[in-house]
Order: sequence, then structure tokens, then C-alpha cells
Amino acid sequence: MKKKTMIVLLLCAALLTGMLAGCAKTQPAPAPTQDQTEAKTPAETKPEQTPAEEQAPAEEQTPAEEPRLPLVKDGESVTLTIGVPQSSKVEDYETNEYTLWLEEQTGINLEFVYFSSTSSEYATQLSLMVAGGEKLPDILWRTLGMTSASMYEYGEDGYFVDLAPYFESSAYYWNEAYDNITSEEGRRQIWLRDTDPSNGAIYAFPSIQVTNDNDLVKNYVAINTAWLDAVGADMPQTTQELYEVLKKFASEDPNGNGKADEMPLVCAVDVNYADALEYIIGAWVYVNDKDFFNVTDGQLWVPYTTDEYRQALIYLNKLYGEGLISPMCYTLAKNGELKPIFTPSEGPAIAGVFGGHPTLTTETDNETVFEYQPLPVLKAETPLGGYALRATPSYDELFFSYKFDNFITSDCENPELAFKLLDFMCSQESAIFQRYGRKGVHWDYAKEGATDAMGQPALFEVLDDSVYSGQNNINWHNIACTVLPYNVYAPAYVDDGSYSSRLTDLKMAYRANILSKEGPAESANGIVYSTEETKTVSELASNLSDYMEQARAMFVTGVLDPNSDADWQAYLSNMDSQGLADYLRLAQEAYSRMQ
Repeated sequence: MKKKTMIVLLLCAALLTGMLAGCAKTQPAPAPTQDQTEAKTPAETKPEQTPAEEQAPAEEQTPAEEPRLPLVKDGESVTLTIGVPQSSKVEDYETNEYTLWLEEQTGINLEFVYFSSTSSEYATQLSLMVAGGEKLPDILWRTLGMTSASMYEYGEDGYFVDLAPYFESSAYYWNEAYDNITSEEGRRQIWLRDTDPSNGAIYAFPSIQVTNDNDLVKNYVAINTAWLDAVGADMPQTTQELYEVLKKFASEDPNGNGKADEMPLVCAVDVNYADALEYIIGAWVYVNDKDFFNVTDGQLWVPYTTDEYRQALIYLNKLYGEGLISPMCYTLAKNGELKPIFTPSEGPAIAGVFGGHPTLTTETDNETVFEYQPLPVLKAETPLGGYALRATPSYDELFFSYKFDNFITSDCENPELAFKLLDFMCSQESAIFQRYGRKGVHWDYAKEGATDAMGQPALFEVLDDSVYSGQNNINWHNIACTVLPYNVYAPAYVDDGSYSSRLTDLKMAYRANILSKEGPAESANGIVYSTEETKTVSELASNLSDYMEQARAMFVTGVLDPNSDADWQAYLSNMDSQGLADYLRLAQEAYSRMQ
């Protein structure tokens, strides 16, 4: 998660003296490279000796048949505890309809242990439980902040069960979902990223979302077309045209209420999908802050130290200095805080250019959202810019931004049953229930020939779309313990002119906008590091990413002057002192191995 930049602004003096150290940031660290362990399916991977293998009966080491429900014998009372990150959208896990359905289907009583919904806090909680010798839940579901290095360490120290034998003997629903992955490279990567290179153990029960072009939108950046009409301006195509439009938005009362309440440009740099500044920088040089590096002909390079990046900062600094970028870009931290800006409950629109997801940051049935259309991908200001900023998949069909691992702990007295529960959660009905609610009430299977919003065959249709996003006691909202095939992820689409269907049309417009221009031919996303490299790279990546984001905020807001050679050189020196050269070297070695 990005740091709150306002805190960083207070540390300006330390930065200028070269003493600013990057704050530690918990983020997933890439898994081992294929050079160290040949990626294998679970049936091919078997460590010499692990606790899980000792527990798995020899007669069960055969391909799994469809399990007979319930999973426990009639009259038998078995309880499993599940550690879950707290969710504001789930009223009560104990009485949740999905929980009750799982208990009814499997015969297992479920109890819950609650962890923080913040990655760093989750990781700390787990670490303290282990250090204090506390009994761990039987299952850790949808873990947050678990790096590959931590996963291997917990597993090798005996806290996580090796699941490789169970994938051989007891994975039925998992295999059904896994078969929907048509990419051989995608299949290979699942096991490459989850296999411990030192012993071949598989500690994680992965959750993978199979995606498509609809998820390529990294930042939703919209412009109010009603305001364009009000000020007599055309849709901006270049950064100069955008500047001129924003000046008109600031001075000509485009919302027509006689008040100077307009925000020419507002976004949230700390919220997913909402960083309009990153989007605009792409006119000068392609940056994807999650990837950090760019790639050209197999060679990694750092966009954040280029003169082109500096030119982008000079442009943004000018916008901010003239009051065209709202300071709220650095204080807004949640989608809920964006809703009253994007879709005010009363009165006209107050945002000209807005960064935010059109579903997550809008009030339901608020017509203001339809005043907005995607801001075009701005024309290139330099040979390094003008690409469409897109959320790059780690490989082929799979998005690992949606990947959460699940673990069975060594404190579980019945790991085989725990695995079968996770396996059952991969069943088709369970996967849809997790996200959309109960079959026949909130969704049902689609009629033959039904398609989704992109024209692809659809498996089901949503009957009550409020369950998907609103707080309730029906589903768990977050998806885990499954491979979500695309036709499970995207429901049937009915273009009936309703608010929901028009909002879907708007999201499709964002997708079309991004796909209107090609992205870079190569991506640095999902670099796989060796075990030895992982800890070093994780710290370097965290510190450098934090520092880069902090320095960007200072340049944009004028705490540092991007026009000043002295300030720019101080920034470059600090990037070097944070270990940029070592990070680039290790990343290049790993990237080259992967190729």
C-alpha cells in the first residue's frame, strides 16, 4: 500500500540532506526462479520428507474422485478454525449465509479468528502469534502481506503444512477450475511461484483470477463532458490542451452554480485505480509504479531517473502551482472518500478531471457519473511516452494482483479435511457464492447463448447486484481458494437501459480507451527471484518505491522544485543511496533468467 504522502512532506529537510530512508513497506515478494526449481505440477513435485506427507495415507495418493458430501461422517462433529482478514462488508462471518452454506454442504463447523485487513498489520499479527507460541488457526484464508520469503520460512520451520501430497490425492474441484486455464505458461507459473526451491514443498493453496482485457485498466481517469460543453472546449488530446481545459474549469464556473467550488483535477494517488497523475506522466515516459522498471530489448531501465520523467514533474508542478490539481489528491485514502466528490448527493458535479473507479467511487443510482467519459491517452511528448498505461498481467492469462495464498497450519489436527474444505471452495457454485451470493436468489445460471459485456459466453446472470459491492451478511466478498475462470468472474450482461447496464457501458468505454493505444512490447511485471535474492530485493524494492512516491509528491507540490538542478540531483543521489544500482542488477539477472 502506498504511504500517505502528507507525512512525507514533513520530512523534507531530512530528504534534502540525504538522510531520508525509505520506509519499510510490506508487499508480496516474487517467488523463486525456474533456474532453481523446475516448475512442476503437484503430481510431479514431492519433497523428501514433510509433515504433510507423513500425515497423508499412502492409499490416497491417487487421482481424486468427486468427493461425497458432506465431507464428514453423519453424526460426527468436526470444527475447523479459519483465520480471515476483517472486512467492513461482512457483517458477521459466523452467521454469514456463505458460511452456513459451507457448513451445510461439508458438515464441518466453522469458527473464525480475525486478522487485520491491512497487509502490514496482518503480517505483524501472524508473526507475534508465532513468536509467542500461540495456537494458529487451522486455516489461514486469504493471507495479506505474506512475502515468498516469509512463506518459505514459515513452511520450513514447520508452521505450514506441505500441500503437495493433497494436491495429488484430494484435489477434485481445484482440478476442475485449473482445467479452465488454457495457457500452458499460466499453468507452469502457478507452481513455479508457489514451490519452495529448497525442498519442493507447496505450502500455499493459491487463489488465481483468470482475467481478460477488461482488467487492463490500471487508472480510471475521466473528464466531465458537460463541463467541456459549458466552457466550449473539445476533448483534450495533448498535455497542452489538458492544461488549457483545466484553466477554463477553474475560472468559468462550468457547473453553473455561481460558486467557485470546482476542482479542475482531483484524484487519489494512494487508492487503487485512482492515480490520475501517474496516468498523465505517461505522456512523457511510460511508468507503471507497480512494475517500477521498464524493459527495452530485454534490458531493464528506470523511468524515474530520466529527463523525460523530470519534464512530467515540471508539468504537474505547474498545474499544482496554479491550483489546477487539488491537494486532496494526497489526503484521500479510501474509495468511500471519493464518492461525494465524483457523485455529490446534492448539487452539480464539482470535479472536472477525476481519478477513480466508476463503480467503487460512485453512489448508486447517481446520474452525475454519466457526465464523465474517459480522458484519452494523451499524445506523446517524447519518444518514451504516449503509451497506454495498463495493468500488466504477470504472465499470459493470469493477474497476480488478484492472487492471495491460503495455508493449512501445523496446528491443524486434520489437515486432509482442511484441504478438502479448501478444495470444495473451488467448486463452481462456491466460487460464485463467495462473490455474488446465493444461487437462485442473488444469481442463477444464464440462458443458453447469453454473453457478458464483452460479447463472450456467460455462465451466470446476477439477479441482485447489491450483494456484490454492498455490506451484507450474505457472502464473503473477497475471493480466495479458487481459480476463477473468466466466465465465473464476469456474469451475463443485459443491456436494458438500466443504471447498472449503463455503468457497465461506461466501464467498457474505459477499456476501449486503454486499448486504443498499444502498451510497451515488454513488461517487467512479475519478475521471479531466487530465494537468496528475495529478501534483498524485497527491502530494496520497498525502500525505493516508497522514496520515489514521496519525492514525486514533493516535486508536484513544490516542496522540491523540479526546475532546480540542485533538487533534481539531490533526488537522483538519494535514489542511488537507496540501492538503485543493486536493485536494477538483481532484477536484470532474474529477468534474463526468466527469458
